[in-house]
Amino acid sequence: DTEQDQDRIDYYLNFLKRFEKENYDSAAFDRASEEMNRLADKGYPIAMHVCAKEIYKLALNQEHRPQIQSRLFVEALNLFTRASQKDFHHSYYYLGIMHESGEGMKGRDMELAMEYFIKAASNNDAKGFFKLASYYAQGVYVEKDLDLHFKYLKQAAELGLPEAQHNLGVAYLEGQVITGNSIKALGWFESAGKYGFIPSMVNAGKMYLEGSPDRKVDKTLHLARYWLREAIKLGEEEVLLLYETVLKEMLQNLMISPGEYDSDPNLTKIAEFRQKVEQWEKDSINPGYKK
Repeated sequence: DTEQDQDRIDYYLNFLKRFEKENYDSAAFDRASEEMNRLADKGYPIAMHVCAKEIYKLALNQEHRPQIQSRLFVEALNLFTRASQKDFHHSYYYLGIMHESGEGMKGRDMELAMEYFIKAASNNDAKGFFKLASYYAQGVYVEKDLDLHFKYLKQAAELGLPEAQHNLGVAYLEGQVITGNSIKALGWFESAGKYGFIPSMVNAGKMYLEGSPDRKVDKTLHLARYWLREAIKLGEEEVLLLYETVLKEMLQNLMISPGEYDSDPNLTKIAEFRQKVEQWEKDSINPGYKK
């Protein structure tokens, strides 16, 4: 029975993961959630954790119904706690978040939050390291320590957390927390960009468009075009005009033909974006203006 239950957990866990990426019907999702709840009731920590995450996400969207939200937070907290008591270390980070914010309890408990984040990090949880990095950067509950901030940020980045990879890239680019290194900065931006982290895509595109001040990163227009185009695909309109600059430079340098320039699908988006900008400018001058 135990082996069959474990098989069910693996199956429904994979199903729920796929559901986040693909458009499965809601009835199938409800059946999967019910089954995971049943397995959680039987004491399986991974099922408890998955159910707690779903309940927690649901609670975050119930701001307009505080009583329901409070009840859901308590339920999520209980499940995360039970999972952690069975040494399911993925729950430590969420317990830290809930104690930090006071969700599901009477008030914040920063001491316990810090303890849970340390436990998460000790189990190589990237988000746990990232939280510790932010605490030491800002001096939240602990004394500000930029060396520890960088240490934990780097560990989170090396474990594959895109936000940490981006921040590490910024640290290397700015050269304030650590000695500046544009090559490493670009490398971390590209790593985070591969995960679809838009700010890193934009930064990589800009670095390839402009080159780095220390001349270690060369101006490389086709790579600038690639990263900015990937950001646009994910809905980042703010870089459309920058993308247009790249295209025009490539055309001027004979890196693309006039036909390739004219057929670029983003030219239509650029024209539409210009119209939006013009409208925003008119509205800011005269809020009552209507076209």
